[in-house]
Amino acid sequence: MDITNHIATFSKRIVLVVIVLITSSCPACCEESQFDTYEGLTETQYKNHIKEFQRAFGKQIESEFNLKWVEGGFVHNFSNDQPEFYAYRRATLEEARTLVLVLIHKLSLAIREDPIMLSYLNKLSLTPDTMGVNIQFAYLHNWSYDDGSIDSVYSYHSKEDTNSVKKLYFQYTSTDPFGDFSTHDNSVYTRIEESFEDATKLHAATAITNPAIHQTAGFEDELIQILASFETEMKKKYGLRFRSSGWMVAGKPTPNILEIRTKCTYLHSVDNREARELILLIAEDLLNTLNDSEALRPYLEEYPFPARRLKLRMLFRKEKYFVGDVPYYDESMESVVLSDDIITYYHHIPDAKDSNMHDRVVYAQESYQEAQKTFENTPPPTLFKKATKGIKNFISSTIHFLDLAVIVFFMFLLLMVTTGGWLLIIPVIIFFILRRRRTPSQED
Repeated sequence: MDITNHIATFSKRIVLVVIVLITSSCPACCEESQFDTYEGLTETQYKNHIKEFQRAFGKQIESEFNLKWVEGGFVHNFSNDQPEFYAYRRATLEEARTLVLVLIHKLSLAIREDPIMLSYLNKLSLTPDTMGVNIQFAYLHNWSYDDGSIDSVYSYHSKEDTNSVKKLYFQYTSTDPFGDFSTHDNSVYTRIEESFEDATKLHAATAITNPAIHQTAGFEDELIQILASFETEMKKKYGLRFRSSGWMVAGKPTPNILEIRTKCTYLHSVDNREARELILLIAEDLLNTLNDSEALRPYLEEYPFPARRLKLRMLFRKEKYFVGDVPYYDESMESVVLSDDIITYYHHIPDAKDSNMHDRVVYAQESYQEAQKTFENTPPPTLFKKATKGIKNFISSTIHFLDLAVIVFFMFLLLMVTTGGWLLIIPVIIFFILRRRRTPSQED
């Protein structure tokens, strides 16, 4: 029995000695195995070095190119986590391409001067010349412009080829201000993809001298101001809410104003006649605003600027708290669209297979000129129809108000039960905030 115990004890000691020898000869095995040591650095020291390298590089780029560095990225894997920056300015496709290529060149130079970073890249089958960088172009609160300019440029690597080499690609995204998010299709976003090699060739053919700024067109500042004033006027006049307006189309640079693309929301249900009236009134107001500008006139592709160069979408929605704007699923119009001198009206019909679902289909279509003639020959609505419309809107507003009142009542009741104190003022504040948001002339 004693001999057996001695043998068991001796065996345990042998196992412990083996474990100690293994861990002492390969300390990285006790941590994550994806990192090799470099000149005696542990994995933790390795990661800390990468973080410090990124921080130094990020701050350098911030000062040189007027960007905001997003802390994080390539801490774990260069092929997945790219250095990311915010550029608080607009950018054309050419400007975005130039900026990302310049940043990649700067990153390559910094890596070549750091032997530890070079060692790290060798393990990932990457080279300093093909390191990626991500850039978001935004304004206040990091919101994208959504006006046809470039929203972002994203770098990614292809799968390894036969030589175990990963190739770098870029994807540029842009949001069409004329696009309809409610249809869930891909027409809202423009995505342009190109390889690092192709981007380098295209960059050589452009004349972007300073990637740290957005080179505005001669008309840009004036047009932005005019469109902003137009949107404000339409909200006051018709209660319309505009999301964004623009003139750029990604990948199609132009020195002139070829078209205007915009979208708005009207928080009431309308029939075909009312939709026609609204789209025509807004289109004519916009055309008059553009044509009356002496500063814009030299840059208009045509003067007077015609309706066929307008891309205008109007959505008809009802507002629901905590849900957002939802379409009407009755016989009223879902939207009206002016594009290529054609006005198209859409509405919802019950799905043939599921009555609880609805399909968005074309209700009618007519040319812009036909719509103008129809509008001119249509008599004004009768007093009875105006009264019916007013009552309908009043009922809708009352129901909306009651929804708000119920929400605030239960919040008030909950706070009264749980706190019984000064927090009771919170529901009152929320009530007035949501009530103010309900006004059609207010922004989202």
